Amino acid sequence: MHPKDRHTRQSFLRQVGATAVALTAGAPLVAACSNKTAVSASTGAGGKLLGPSGLPLARPDQPVTFPLWRDPIKSGMNPETGGSFSIFNYADYIYPKVAHDFGKKYGVDVKVVTFSSMD
Repeated sequence: MHPKDRHTRQSFLRQVGATAVALTAGAPLVAACSNKTAVSASTGAGGKLLGPSGLPLARPDQPVTFPLWRDPIKSGMNPETGGSFSIFNYADYIYPKVAHDFGKKYGVDVKVVTFSSMD
């Protein structure tokens, strides 16, 4: 047997042994990452399905509506005019003509304030 062949066989056996050890040691780690909690829906008042937080689950045959906090703006009302409207956005994210046209259409002064990072 050639010494080179023995070296190749030894390195192969080492790699196989290391792989076996890694797989054996990694099994508990993988098992610890699994999710064993099942999320199930419960039935609330009126037979409506509730999610895990107790909120109703929306379905095509069961729409969900929440109470309004205040009265909404009635339809057909004219928008307010004469004020200022500030847009705080990334630099070069909004086309200046869009802001200008919006201000012209609704009678407000549009001010675009930009930033370059989330900080």
